[in-house]
Order: sequence, then C-alpha cells, then structure tokens
Amino acid sequence: MAIQRYKEEFGKTLEEIAKEIGKSKDYVSRLLSVLELPQEVIEDVQKNKSTKDVRALSEINAIAKKMKKLVMTNFEIENLQKSLYYGLLEHGREWLKREIKRKLSLLEEQEKEKSPIKIKKDKRRGLTINVRIPNLDDEKIKEI
Repeated sequence: MAIQRYKEEFGKTLEEIAKEIGKSKDYVSRLLSVLELPQEVIEDVQKNKSTKDVRALSEINAIAKKMKKLVMTNFEIENLQKSLYYGLLEHGREWLKREIKRKLSLLEEQEKEKSPIKIKKDKRRGLTINVRIPNLDDEKIKEI
C-alpha cells in the first residue's frame, strides 16, 4: 500500500502522513493495521472495493491479536479474520460489533478459567480470594 511505502521509504511519522493526506493520525494507524489482515482479505478489498470501512477492518485485526492470547495457530487466526470480514460484508457493521463483543466475552471467560486465583472485591464482604488447585480429590485435600 502506498502509505506504508511512503512511511518506510521517507521515514515519515503517522502524524506527518495524516497531515499530508488530510486524515487523522488514528485513521492512518487503522489503515496500516488493515495490512495485517490475510492477503485474501486485502486483495478482495482492493479488487472488489467491497468495503471502505477502515475502522471495521482494523477492529477485525484487533480482535485477532487479542485472540492470539489463546495460543491460537496462525491458521486459526487467519480463518477468524476471514470469517469476520465476510460476515461484515454479508451482515454489516452492527453484526461485526456484536460478534466482536461475543468473542471478547468468550476470551475473558477463558482467561478467567485459566487463572487459579480469583480475586473479588465486594463492599459488604471486603476482599475475597479464591484459589483453585486442579486435580485434587478429597484424600489429597485431607493430606494438606
């Protein structure tokens, strides 16, 4: 993409590029993040002009980065990005927002399940700390 080449060849900052093309720094940043999407998606956007919604495309990339925390393979991440992209084209931006929200809540649930320590703050009870020790049966607990 021209903006990426311009940034790399001339060493321009996002602010400088934004000023020169009459867009915000955030827009330029989002536009550059779109280039991290699978090649199939980038080619479809360029060839078919299927969407100009840079914010939605950058959100697809952002959710994929967050999902990498789940130790997803690159193949799984790419499939996630493609499914969100094609879902955006078919169902629109509101669908994408709901789907990203749903995926983030699943991610949060999985993160909570991974953690052996859960800390809750309650006005009445104060601070509660729960420690989950996996693979302990009643006999092992008695030993402790």
